[in-house]
Amino acid sequence: MNTIISLSKSLTQKYPECIDYNFIYAAVLGMKVLSVSKLQSLIYVSDIKTYLGKAVELDPEHVETRRILVEFYVKLPEIRGGSISISKKYKLGKTVADRDIYPRYGLKLLKEYIENFNYTDISPLGLAYLCNVKIQAGLINKLAVIEFMAKVLTLRADLRKL
Repeated sequence: MNTIISLSKSLTQKYPECIDYNFIYAAVLGMKVLSVSKLQSLIYVSDIKTYLGKAVELDPEHVETRRILVEFYVKLPEIRGGSISISKKYKLGKTVADRDIYPRYGLKLLKEYIENFNYTDISPLGLAYLCNVKIQAGLINKLAVIEFMAKVLTLRADLRKL
């Protein structure tokens, strides 16, 4: 395992702009964390966040990296830097939008998700805006629908993926 870590690290240092090397190095460190004590795993947390973050920065649409990031944050206890609350807010907000139940609560959750959005979130910001559109349309709030549709359209993401 240490040989793989060394090799992955050297490739990442030699090719820092390669998404695959950043992703692989972070993944290998993640596997190492699973094989050591909780105390020893603290050594690797910062590097895992750094290299997964770099991979997302290089390609925000890299699905595998986003999934690993979410898994990393879900499995990592709060004391070591993990958080599942933001991911849960989006999922609950989306459920509200899809099922048309408790719309005001869904808007509140989506607002918190949008305000706290960063590269570690698996769901693109545009999807949160579209969930907002769906809820606001159900509430017949035309101005809010227009506002959130404008936000969706201003995002630089490929709209066909939304």
